[in-house]
Amino acid sequence: MINARTLQVTLNSGVNPQWFILNGLGQINPVPAFVWDKYPNNMIKELKFIQSEANSPTSALFKIVDGAYHFGRVQPNQSWSFVAHKDYGGRKSHLSSLIFQCQLPRPKGRSLRLPGSASDG
Repeated sequence: MINARTLQVTLNSGVNPQWFILNGLGQINPVPAFVWDKYPNNMIKELKFIQSEANSPTSALFKIVDGAYHFGRVQPNQSWSFVAHKDYGGRKSHLSSLIFQCQLPRPKGRSLRLPGSASDG
């Protein structure tokens, strides 16, 4: 690490640059120090903390994003929403938000069929 905003990666041998960007660097997910350095002398406690936050999308851990959208809210068994990231450095989105609606399986025998529609078995 060179400074708070710069990481230098040095390889011991030559590799295909395109492969390394996609399969090497592409596997690195930058995480703020307050996430991975919460318990600097206890790796087990550190990993348990990260695991405890992993499925909590409203956690402060997920407030830092580098993509076009950031998490908005979740409605359990209904939807997840993402909001356009106003400080995103790439091409600005034409959509102010994205909403992904959940589709729960329908119970057998309670299918809704419209006249003339194909049977869904």
